Amino acid sequence: MSPSLAKPTVVRRLGRMLLKYCKLEGVPLVNIVRSETAAAELKELGADHVVVSSADSYKKDLVTAIVATKATLGFDATGGGSLAAEIISAMEEALKINGEKPHPAYGCSTHKQVYRYGGLQKGNTELPMGLGMAWGVGGWLMPFHFAKRGNEYRAASIAKAVDGLTSTFSTNYGKRVSLDEMCTGPADYLATLESKTGQKFLVCPNGVGYPKQFPNKKRDVDCTNFQAGPLKPNSI
Repeated sequence: MSPSLAKPTVVRRLGRMLLKYCKLEGVPLVNIVRSETAAAELKELGADHVVVSSADSYKKDLVTAIVATKATLGFDATGGGSLAAEIISAMEEALKINGEKPHPAYGCSTHKQVYRYGGLQKGNTELPMGLGMAWGVGGWLMPFHFAKRGNEYRAASIAKAVDGLTSTFSTNYGKRVSLDEMCTGPADYLATLESKTGQKFLVCPNGVGYPKQFPNKKRDVDCTNFQAGPLKPNSI
């Protein structure tokens, strides 16, 4: 597996978390964003490689970033469209620049993989000819991933996420509400469904002070028997 990643990043919760987590794990990350404003925000957070898809130099910049990181693995949150193919094409070109000799008909032999896990773009995924023959595009879903890796891996992953709730996986919300506040009326409930950046609600069953109220309190969480769904390891 590639030690680096290429990922379209929306400057929201998940994109920020991934950036912090890759920094923590020492994984080089190529961030693809749509605007210079978003690029500036990620750079302030410590991003080393940010590519703006609306820039005239986008494709050249993407190749340059992948040459630097040697990424052959990508995650696409947008879903349809041409982005997956653009990432694979840039990876293919970067391999050549970094010294791999391509087959004249089939391209470089190093495998390049892009996983889809989002659906912001509802159109079909476009995969034109000319990408070489060593690539793949597939779906990625956490419950399926956990089912393949087993309960011990799943428990360790959940425990790591819990430990990072106030650091690596922390985020900002427009408002924190308790279950009582959420259920005071239809309008209050519907307001919690808003998905605008900076205006999302965090519903706190244990009260609005949790976990912010206890930033230094160690939480002992037994994840051994956590069930992500009805999946079985041999069912996929």
